[in-house]
Amino acid sequence: MRVYKEEFLDIGFTLLIDRGVEKSQCVRCGEVLSHDSLKENKFKRHLLGEHTTLGGKDRQYFKMKEEQLKRQRLDTPMNPGVYSVRQATVASYLVAKRIAKCKQPNTTGEMLVKPALYH
Repeated sequence: MRVYKEEFLDIGFTLLIDRGVEKSQCVRCGEVLSHDSLKENKFKRHLLGEHTTLGGKDRQYFKMKEEQLKRQRLDTPMNPGVYSVRQATVASYLVAKRIAKCKQPNTTGEMLVKPALYH
């Protein structure tokens, strides 16, 4: 069984876990390779074929690119878009819970929430 190694970052690939399966992702272009591609020679082939100018870059460069890539991913809590959606969902549940505790119909929620949306 193939396993991602930290040394793969030296040639521009980081770990991505998709539904419990380890995959590799190019930190430069974001291309995701299958689990079967967890081989150093496939990473080198991609790097030298797709990104010819990156052949001599050091680990620090790829580490910086990895951090940028992780901020863009939707599956990471570092992405501010994902965080705001979660906050909105939590707020929605809290409003629904308060309406339910008051034992009022949904129309009460609509009368309270809809006007607040348009301000």
